Amino acid sequence: MKKIIALMLSSLMLFANNQILSPIPPAKIFYINLEPEICDTACLEELLEKEYFISFLTRYEPKYANTGLESAYALLSQDIVPTSRIATAGSDVKIAVLVPQKVIKSYSLIVANALFSYSIRRSLNSNIKFFLTEDESSTNLNSAMISIKNEGFKFVIAPVTNTSLSVISDPKYSNLLFYIPTININSSPYKNSNLIYGGIDYNEQIQKLLERSNHKIAAFYDGSRLGSMLNSYVLQNSPDTYIREISGNKLNLKGMLDNNSRLKNASIFLNTPLIKTALLSSQFRVFDLNPNAVLSTQINYNNALLSLTQPLDRKNMYIANSISQIDDEITANNEIMGQNITYDWVAYSTTFGFDYLYTNFINQEATPLLSDKVENNQVIYDTKIMRANKFGFYIDENSSTSLESSLPTLP
Repeated sequence: MKKIIALMLSSLMLFANNQILSPIPPAKIFYINLEPEICDTACLEELLEKEYFISFLTRYEPKYANTGLESAYALLSQDIVPTSRIATAGSDVKIAVLVPQKVIKSYSLIVANALFSYSIRRSLNSNIKFFLTEDESSTNLNSAMISIKNEGFKFVIAPVTNTSLSVISDPKYSNLLFYIPTININSSPYKNSNLIYGGIDYNEQIQKLLERSNHKIAAFYDGSRLGSMLNSYVLQNSPDTYIREISGNKLNLKGMLDNNSRLKNASIFLNTPLIKTALLSSQFRVFDLNPNAVLSTQINYNNALLSLTQPLDRKNMYIANSISQIDDEITANNEIMGQNITYDWVAYSTTFGFDYLYTNFINQEATPLLSDKVENNQVIYDTKIMRANKFGFYIDENSSTSLESSLPTLP
C-alpha cells in the first residue's frame, strides 16, 4: 500500500506546484461524512487506490497523522486548492454538492476543482459543502438530502447517474434546485421544474457527425455502458450500421479488419475510449481500408489523441465537441489544480452549472462567464465538429449552432 500512496502523492504534487499563500481567507469548504462505519488505515489506503478521493477526505481522522496518510490528506484537502479572495459583504454563495463517491469515483475531484476554480474567478466567499452518499441507494440519498435541507441549502450540484433521479425528483425535495452535470434530459424520465440537466446530447453529436458520412456506416465499441449507448444512437439514425465489439485488451485485429468489405470506404464510428480509438485508426491504414470518414463523439475530444495517432490516421477524422470557449482565468485556475477544462466535459458542465445558478438565481446583476444557454431545463451546448492537425484541433466549417434560452422557475 505504501507504493500506492507514493504513486498517488507523486501525481498529486502536480496539483501543488507554484502555489502562493495569500493572507486573504479562502472559500469555505466542508466534506460531510455520512458513513457510520470506522475507516482504518487499510480502508483509507483502499479509498486512495480506487480514487475515492472525496470519501478519503471525509473519513480521514487526525489519529492517522503518523501513518503516511497525512500527506495525501494535506494535498487533497488544502494544498491543491488555491485561496480565494473575499467578496463584498452579503454576497456569500451557499452550494451543496451531492456526491455518490463510489459511483462517480475520481469525477468527484474534477467537480470539486471546477467549483473552486469558478469561485476564485468570481472572487466569491463561497460556502461549498460536499455531502457523500457512498452509493445511490435510496436510504443513503435520502439521508444526505435531509441533511442538505436541514442546513438551509437551496442549490444542489449533483453529479449523479440516472439511478439517483427517482429520489431527488421526489416532491418533498421540490424546494431545492438541482443542477445535474452528468445527465442529459433526453435520457431521463423526470422533467421536474427544479431539475436542470447539463449532460451532453450524444444523439445530437452523432447526427452532426453523420452529416460528414457517406451511406456506408460502421461502428466499433468496447462493450461498456457508454459505448453501448452511443451504438444505440448510431442505430437509431442509421439502422443498417455494421457493428463490431472490441472488448478487453484485444490487440490482434487482423481477423476483424483484413479484407473486410463492410469497412472499406465506410464512415466508421469509434465509440471507444482513447487508446482503442488510436489503435483502430492506425489499423485502418495498415489494412488499407481507406475509410470515407472516422467519426467520434466527445469521448475522444482529447489533446492526447494528437500524440497517440499519426497525421494520416487523422486525415478523415471528425470529432464532435460541445465545449465552448472558456474564460482564461477559469482555464488557468483549473490548470493549477491539475485538470484541463478545455477537454474535460464534466469540469466544463459543472462550471457552467455554477455560472448558471450564480447569475440567474443568486446574483442576477452578474454577467455570465460562459455562453451556453438553458432551454426547457437542459443546457443547450454549441456542438462543433472538430478536425485535427499537428498543431491541435480546429473547427470544421459550418458546424456551429446557436439556440435561445429559457429560465426555469425557482421553486
